[in-house]
Amino acid sequence: MLVITKEGDKLMGQAYGEEKVELFPESETRHFLKVADAQVELMKDDAGKVTGLVFQQAGQKMNAPKIR
Repeated sequence: MLVITKEGDKLMGQAYGEEKVELFPESETRHFLKVADAQVELMKDDAGKVTGLVFQQAGQKMNAPKIR
């Protein structure tokens, strides 16, 4: 499980059992981590609402729907 939250003007990510880390923007929807070679891309619907994400690390991609 990966939880993404907004704290002030920063996006934060926290994987189950791991510390919370900042996600740094590459674009409006693409972000990267500085503590690991990983990227997060937010998926949005036509209205601009986040519907899920794609997490990429070590050549593997994981799609995840938004659950809250």
